[in-house]
Amino acid sequence: MLFRLMSRSRVNALLLIAILAGCSGCGVGITDNRKGLAPVTGKVTLDGKPLTTGTISFVAMDGSEAFTGPIDSSGNYTLASSPSSPGALPGEYKVIIIASQQATMGDPMKGGQPIAAEAKTIVPEKYTKPDSSGLTGSVKSGSNTINFDLKSS
Repeated sequence: MLFRLMSRSRVNALLLIAILAGCSGCGVGITDNRKGLAPVTGKVTLDGKPLTTGTISFVAMDGSEAFTGPIDSSGNYTLASSPSSPGALPGEYKVIIIASQQATMGDPMKGGQPIAAEAKTIVPEKYTKPDSSGLTGSVKSGSNTINFDLKSS
């Protein structure tokens, strides 16, 4: 019943977060002691303009693990294997990007109460799933800069 009430994209996003948390570990202070992590940074744009929020994940081709990073207000990201271990293992990855914006209604400055509304998905849904995004990343030993220009149509 709960899943029927939630939008499909919200359910997919929640499931993805749960999967990534299981793959990446969670909690402050967790370290990934694996050797060979390579720095991965880049910029994500949508129709040529920086994506100003969101999360990017590099998912191993076999789905066994993922490296994730937040997208900042300039569209830049840095991947990490855990909160204190930046980088990703060299290899080939499917890439997904999730970005939504919480809409609010009402203006507290004018005496109104903010009312949370449904989150608006910023990127097309195809970019939120490894099998449909069409995005891939190849991580090599050493520093990597991998940029993505998404299209809204």
